[in-house]
Amino acid sequence: MNFLAHLVLSQGGDRIMAGNFFANHAKGSSWKLLSVEFGKGVLLHRSIDSFVDNHDIIREAKHILSSEFGKFKGVLLDVYWDHFLAKNFYQYCKKNREEFISHAHNALKKYAPVFHPNAAKNVSYMERQNWLNEYSKIDGINDILCQMSNRFHFKNPLAKGISGLEKNYLSLNKYFDQLWPELKSEFGMHPFFG
Repeated sequence: MNFLAHLVLSQGGDRIMAGNFFANHAKGSSWKLLSVEFGKGVLLHRSIDSFVDNHDIIREAKHILSSEFGKFKGVLLDVYWDHFLAKNFYQYCKKNREEFISHAHNALKKYAPVFHPNAAKNVSYMERQNWLNEYSKIDGINDILCQMSNRFHFKNPLAKGISGLEKNYLSLNKYFDQLWPELKSEFGMHPFFG
């Protein structure tokens, strides 16, 4: 799962959502130094990733993607899942996407300094670029994948990743339709969704 799904799957509130979102800043067991709810969010992030990475649906979905994507298939799927979630947000969450994203941005900016001195700047940048809403568009996903590709210091196939989504769109959407109810059942959703 990528950013949007992790934010939605944050049963317990904003502090857990922040821990879930900023989990990569809490390496190893450093989550134990955080307050309880932030620490729970970090562990939630790891649980979601483990659940998804080991799911049969993910193995099947990876199988339909081109071998050119190699070890990056899982990364691509995480971004594709956010596309389907954003595009059909009301269908999956029964709430307005823009309202939830605005709530999430505010919460993340509030709690970002707990995790890293520059984390609030990163959230502000993400908000200005409208990433989470742009996930609903093919062009938005392409932009995100190109940005991700540029972060690596070695050659990678992420910049061509949009082709994997476009060529397998209907099949991938069906996989997500199967996966999402299991994720909601296993992890619950942010209280925003009441």
